[in-house]
Amino acid sequence: MKKIIQAILLTTITILSIILTATTTHAANLQPYMIHDQRHILTPAQKQQIIQQNGKWSHQRRRQQIWVYTFKQMPSTIKDGLSDDDSTGEISDDVSTSILTKAVKSYTPADDDYDRETMVDQRLSFLTNQVSILVVYPRGGGQRALFIKSEDLRSAVSDFQNWRMNLGLSKQVDSNTALMKYVHVYTPFINKHVANAAMIKQGISWDNIWEIIFGILIVWGFIGIVRFVRHTPGGGGGDSDSSFDDGYVMGRWMR
Repeated sequence: MKKIIQAILLTTITILSIILTATTTHAANLQPYMIHDQRHILTPAQKQQIIQQNGKWSHQRRRQQIWVYTFKQMPSTIKDGLSDDDSTGEISDDVSTSILTKAVKSYTPADDDYDRETMVDQRLSFLTNQVSILVVYPRGGGQRALFIKSEDLRSAVSDFQNWRMNLGLSKQVDSNTALMKYVHVYTPFINKHVANAAMIKQGISWDNIWEIIFGILIVWGFIGIVRFVRHTPGGGGGDSDSSFDDGYVMGRWMR
């Protein structure tokens, strides 16, 4: 019995050690992986702005990050998954997983004190929840932008919010201004809805909007019917011919 208790305690301590080490180490070693600008689109000041913002987020509840990766040529590990419609879904997940896995393996050395693969999986899970990646790569003679949301950010953005934020964003990046616009659009959203949120909630969706519109139309329709009924002149009075006409019309209508 004593050996069982010791084994349980040892396992618990090991797991807690892995989690603690993964959390602290990954926070301290992410900066070299935040910017990978092969195309030299960003200025030094813009790079520093992104790094500083990520530094602020690293001290908040959900430790969100925005990384920027620009490629002269997409690495073979991810280019085969890209298609003409590569803005969402499994393709984005493949690109993100490839980039994050490479980063995690780079700063997770082999060590006899823990299982390296377990540590890699643990850290990759953290990064998938926390890191959004803006990827710029060659496409059709230009530079295509692909913004891949972290799991936490994806959970916070409704379909309507996603549509609204992307209205001013171009998938064809021809300048650092166009690229940084992604950072400027998503930073305030992350600050407000994700960074310190105890529970992530999506905002208004297209379904909510159509429900509101439908409700307004019903109210307007009801008000219109009431006004029509109130302003329709009634029959009757002392004129027998008028009473007869009214009765004839009502009778025909009720058939």
